[in-house]
Amino acid sequence: MCGGGRIRTSDAVSHIPVFETGAFDHSATPPMFIILAFQGENDKVLVRPYRPCLRRQVTVRTKPMFYLYLIKSTRYDWVYVGSTSDLENRLREHNTGAVRSTKFRRPYILIHSETFDNMRDARRREKNIKTNRIEKESIVRKYGPIV
Repeated sequence: MCGGGRIRTSDAVSHIPVFETGAFDHSATPPMFIILAFQGENDKVLVRPYRPCLRRQVTVRTKPMFYLYLIKSTRYDWVYVGSTSDLENRLREHNTGAVRSTKFRRPYILIHSETFDNMRDARRREKNIKTNRIEKESIVRKYGPIV
């Protein structure tokens, strides 16, 4: 825990370097204690040991998104429907030939995508489009290629 430590009351802190403000020159010798509060009549000072924070890279995790996508071959009149959690990477996989079912009709362009909160809903929608040819054709006609 950054800046943590045992809090104690001290009568004489004049001989110890103390951190009193928010700005501290880290090139100088760091203080040993940070003043937390002054206590009334006897000039007692509430202090805690000074521990500088280590700078760490923090990864903020957001709720994962799942995608349904339709890609169209630029060489053939062929549309593929799929679902994924990383749309950009999946499109790259299709265009590099890493996906066996789309390998021989490369390159592809994205013509439509939909976002879902969970993979179950994305897969359900994918299955719906794959089994309903009219739905698939209406999406292709409606949205066309996204450039």
